[in-house]
Amino acid sequence: AADNLQIRAIIHLWHFDENDEQIADAESLETVQKTGIYSLLLILQTFGNQSPDEPVRLLYVASHSQSLNPQEPIAYAKATVPGLLKTIPQEIPHWHCRHIDLPLESLEVNSTRILEELTTDAKDSEVAYRDGERWVSGLEKLNLPSLPKQALPFKTGGTYLISGGLGGVGVEIAKYLLQHYQAKLLLLGRTPLPKKDCWETNLQQGGKVADKILAYQQLQQLGGEVVYQAVDICNVTQVQQVVQQTLSQWQAQLDGVIHLAGFMQERLLMEETPESFAQVLHPKLLGTLVLHQLVEKQPHSLFINFSSINGFFGGTTVGAYAAANSFLDCFSHYQRYQERLNSYCFAWSMWDEIGMSRGYQMKQLSEAKGYLAVGAPQGMSSLLAGLCHNQPYLIVGLDGRNPNIRRFTALSDSLQQLTAYFTTNGQGKPDVSFLEHQITDAFGKPSRCAVVELPKMPLTERGEIDIDLLSQSSLGSSIQERVQPRNELERQIAQIWREVLGVSKIGVYDNFFELGGNSLLAVQLMNYLEKEFGNSLLLSTLFQYPTIEQLAALLIEESRSSFSPVFPINSNGSKVPIFGIHPAGGTAFCYFDLARLLGPEQPFYGIQALGIEKGQEPLTRVEDMATLYLSAIREVRPNGPYTLLGWSFGGAVALQMAYELTIQGEEVAFLGLLDTYAPSKLPDEQNLVEGEEMVFQLLGGTISVATEEFKKLTPEEGTAFILEKAQQANVVPADFGVADIERLLQVLRVNYTAARNYSPPSYPGSMTLFRAEKGSIGLSLEIISTMGSTLGWAEEAIAQVEVQTVPGYHEYMLYQPDITTLAQKLQACLEQALNNGKLNLMY
Repeated sequence: AADNLQIRAIIHLWHFDENDEQIADAESLETVQKTGIYSLLLILQTFGNQSPDEPVRLLYVASHSQSLNPQEPIAYAKATVPGLLKTIPQEIPHWHCRHIDLPLESLEVNSTRILEELTTDAKDSEVAYRDGERWVSGLEKLNLPSLPKQALPFKTGGTYLISGGLGGVGVEIAKYLLQHYQAKLLLLGRTPLPKKDCWETNLQQGGKVADKILAYQQLQQLGGEVVYQAVDICNVTQVQQVVQQTLSQWQAQLDGVIHLAGFMQERLLMEETPESFAQVLHPKLLGTLVLHQLVEKQPHSLFINFSSINGFFGGTTVGAYAAANSFLDCFSHYQRYQERLNSYCFAWSMWDEIGMSRGYQMKQLSEAKGYLAVGAPQGMSSLLAGLCHNQPYLIVGLDGRNPNIRRFTALSDSLQQLTAYFTTNGQGKPDVSFLEHQITDAFGKPSRCAVVELPKMPLTERGEIDIDLLSQSSLGSSIQERVQPRNELERQIAQIWREVLGVSKIGVYDNFFELGGNSLLAVQLMNYLEKEFGNSLLLSTLFQYPTIEQLAALLIEESRSSFSPVFPINSNGSKVPIFGIHPAGGTAFCYFDLARLLGPEQPFYGIQALGIEKGQEPLTRVEDMATLYLSAIREVRPNGPYTLLGWSFGGAVALQMAYELTIQGEEVAFLGLLDTYAPSKLPDEQNLVEGEEMVFQLLGGTISVATEEFKKLTPEEGTAFILEKAQQANVVPADFGVADIERLLQVLRVNYTAARNYSPPSYPGSMTLFRAEKGSIGLSLEIISTMGSTLGWAEEAIAQVEVQTVPGYHEYMLYQPDITTLAQKLQACLEQALNNGKLNLMY
């Protein structure tokens, strides 16, 4: 019986107490977390795997946990919980969480309020009761130019501590203070710098340590003074010792702290441990407390906290980080209004390609939610504007037009409308005008209700009122017959809508928002669509195309027009980028290890075949592929010089691309073919498209299938066999099916046909062929030996063919251990091209 127990409601009351005293040390702060956020995490992990068919309500009831005005005391130790509560529904949608702050009034009054909150479907995640009124949290857009101004709170020659000081954002702030205020800066960070006599070697090797050394050197060349020290920011003794020593050397006192230090790692809440959670929490909890103690006895000292929007909004896979920042937001409020420090808190969306956001791959999804990337100039301007207008708390980087943001700024949700429908049955129309003005919600607040008369009430097959059909009706319009999905794409979208909305009957003309959709469900829907179809749509798209029919048409159009075959493997670095063209299997993931071995300063882009994604038809001619790919790479690099690389079939496409670039007047600095056979030397197709060669081309050389074993299978058995082997090797997603394998097989066969039909042009440039020393598993050495040392390319009209022999087989050359030698030889060829003046270092 216990196994079948389904928990539907949880009330957490451990933080509803009279204690609003502040925490004096790290141990006391940790104790509060045990009864708060860690207990909630344990509750979630205990009951989070229950059936999603039954929603779970979680109420966190606390006192002194929200402050409605500066005079109210705030128990900041409890403030980690809001970030967690806002994350839970984003990861487990059937959990509904609410943070309720209650005053210490009568037991009867508070019990009634808790029961009302428990039984009401309000969407509010934060609620506070004061003087009998129910308050909910929201956002207010500020017009800074209209607000009073003050001087910036920095002193010329002032002394400031910057935690996280050699991170990207810290360096930007340090530059400003050194250049404009000749400040003395103590930068604290986690990573020790190497001894100074090793710096030159580190700089040549590149990497994160080299970036910090270079940033430190640049700061030392500016005005003022700067010192960097590596410390554990959570260790109060260590931090105080470093600060005292530095201030003694400067004979100065600390004028302010700029707290940027933080740590983020992505992990679902169900997978968190107390240790992993604490690793993210501590820099913002204990670290903030340690830094606060440096200035707490100096009233009006400057303290600038750098927080994140996750503290207010939560965030999937960043629950610990959201909790850490919701604490920081609250603590900054405490500093200003109870400790009388000159404190500020800036909650950022993300600094574009700076600090923690460097290399962030989900920028488009974040923008769909209304979280915009902030460039360094914008970030510094926003920081200075907030300081000179004396704003204690600002969220920076939100798209105010986005529905996900608007729901916090509007007084009511304009996407939904309470509507009452009635019929008269010929008995005359009653007076229902009072309904439009005299409806109240569960909390006694006035609510609007539109009233619509229908000639006939829609009924289900069982004779009950069809609520679903009523819900999808446009306000004031007649209810039309629901049109069922008419093709496979519409049926797939409809099924996703059913899962997201929990509605069984859906037609292609139904409006997502009229079926009960809201901004959060829209985000969930877009995630499902991206997972199912591979199309990353902006959230705003749903407001332009709110029906299944419109979405289906849009997805078809997107697959035709917006697909780009080019994707970044490493978009950083200062060298001329390499474009790696896919082999016959169509994917370009095979280049990942090669890009890594070439180093962080070598940009590398992969090029994927059309037809890999659902809804696409593959191209059948090498010439057409070259034209499409050149158009795509010009979006990344409009002009030469260009570096092209192709493995196997990809080498033929790379050659055609190089030819077209040359006749267009562009410079091809380097053309590399990785064991590509000249088309005239290719054996019969049936000898090549089978066994190990097929599997390696499809799945990137990660598994092996004996050719003789594969020959015995029918085509259908072969497809199922490949899928089984791939799943056993864990190289495809769990939901990867036979249809996905068949789609890849189609691309593979089309590319082999394209290779056999390809006639290489007369190419006036040079080509470097990297030949596999052991030949190919799929071809006999006798066949390969007839091709000659250039694999047949000497017989084509190529001006110059240089051959580099690399160890291993054709199928293994891009995998360890053979790839190490290949990377070294490729690097040497690129450097030689650089020395010959063919490659520019910067681009």
